[in-house]
Amino acid sequence: RGAACPAFSAEHPQFEAHGRKEPAGNVCGACAAGTTLFERPLAIFNDSSAASPTFATSLNWRCSCPAGHESSGSGASVQCTPCPAGKYFPFDKTTEAKCYTCGAGRFQNETGQAACVPCQAGRFSAQEGLSTDSCGVCAAGKTSLPGSVAASACENCTLGTVAATAGVPVCIPCAAGTIASTTGLAACTACDAGRFASSTRSSACAECAPGKRQPATGQSACIACEVGTYHNTSAAATAAAALACVACPRGKYQTAAAQTACTTTRICPAGTKVLTHPTEVSDRTCSRCDGAKEYSEVDNAPNCSTCGSGSYRASATSCIPCPPGFKCDGANKTACDGHSQFQDQTGQPTCKDHAVCKKGQYSSSTGSATAPRVCTAWTTCAA
Repeated sequence: RGAACPAFSAEHPQFEAHGRKEPAGNVCGACAAGTTLFERPLAIFNDSSAASPTFATSLNWRCSCPAGHESSGSGASVQCTPCPAGKYFPFDKTTEAKCYTCGAGRFQNETGQAACVPCQAGRFSAQEGLSTDSCGVCAAGKTSLPGSVAASACENCTLGTVAATAGVPVCIPCAAGTIASTTGLAACTACDAGRFASSTRSSACAECAPGKRQPATGQSACIACEVGTYHNTSAAATAAAALACVACPRGKYQTAAAQTACTTTRICPAGTKVLTHPTEVSDRTCSRCDGAKEYSEVDNAPNCSTCGSGSYRASATSCIPCPPGFKCDGANKTACDGHSQFQDQTGQPTCKDHAVCKKGQYSSSTGSATAPRVCTAWTTCAA
C-alpha cells in the first residue's frame, strides 16, 4: 500500500490502493472549506485482464455539504451555503442541490437547518416558506393537532372541556361542579343551586337526590338533610324552599338524615300516659297505667288518673262509680253479703249493716244486698 494522506486536514481525501500493484505514490486531493469527505476514493485497475495491470492516476473526489446547506459545484469543488430562514435541507449532498421550502403547517426562523418546525397544537398555517413563527391560532373553544395547514383543521373542544383563549394546544376539562354542555365552548358553566357535577369533564349537572340539598352554585356534591328535617322538592322549583331542608312540623319527627318526609308521632292511647314528649328528632313514648287504681280515659293523657273511694278501676281506661250492693276502694268492688250488710246507694266505699229486729219486732222485709231489712213491731189483737 502507499502512504495515507492526513485525515481531516487541508488534504482531506485519503488514498487507498487495492490490487496487486500500487502506484509509485499517493495522490491527495482537498475538499473546499465548509465541506466534508463523503466517500474515500479508490485506486482502480485500468485493465484487469492485463498481465501487468496498471492503476488509474485520477481520483473521483466526493466532497459533501452538511444537512441544512445547499450545494453548488461537484467533486472537490463543492461549495456550501446555509439554507435561509423558511427553508431546509435534510441530508448531506455531494452534488448540486437547492434548499427545500418549508411546507404549509411548518416554519423555520433560523438559517442552516435540516428540518422545519411544525406549528404547535392549537395553531395552523396554509402558507409555505414561513420564516417566522407566524402560524395562525384556532379560536377560543377550539384546538388542532401540531402541523395543521388550515383553520378548518381546528376542531371544537369536546363535551366537558373548554379552551378559554385562542391558540391553546389542548382543551381543558371542566372542574367538578362545572360543565360544558355543548362542544366548542370557551368557558365552563357552574351548576345551579340544587344541582351538582361530581367529576371533572362533565357535560351535565345532576339534580340533588331526594333528602339532599345544595343551596350554593358550582358544587360537586349535595348535602344530606339533617336529622329532624326533610327535603322532597325538585331543584327545578324556583322557591327558596326547594334549596333548603324543612324542619319536621309539630306532630312529626325524623331520626335519620337524608330523608324525604317526616314520620307521624305515635299516639299514647287511653289506658296509657305520655312518658316523653315528641321532638323534631324523636318520637313520643308511652307508659301503661298499670297501678291498681290507675287509668286514663283519653289519648295522650299527660298522667294516669287515680280511682277514688266509692269507685273502682274497671280497666286501664275507665273508673266506674260503685253500684248499689257493692263497696269500692278505688281499685276493686266488693259485694255486700246481703245477710248482714247491704248498700242501697251508688258510689259508696262501704256496706251498711242490716238492722237487727228487737224483741217484739219481726222482719216485715228480710232485706238484700241492695235493700235494708225492715223490722216491724208485733201488734196485739183485742179480746
